Amino acid sequence: MRNSRHTFGTRLADAGVDVVKIKELMGHASIVTTMRYIHATDQGKRGAITVLSEYRQQRSRKDGHKLVTTEKRQAQ
Repeated sequence: MRNSRHTFGTRLADAGVDVVKIKELMGHASIVTTMRYIHATDQGKRGAITVLSEYRQQRSRKDGHKLVTTEKRQAQ
């Protein structure tokens, strides 16, 4: 039963479900308890980076700002 709780929490998190909703679905009184059952997966980490990348691209188009990496800054 315990492994299925870990799988349940982790899969919900990977699907983008808010931790407060996961806490409620798992019947926990505290988010701290929920966090014990949620594990970062490679798929989830890649998804988070993709979201950040898309956000940065949208912001740069809106603001006209360009992303300057540390390497580019040092080369200038």
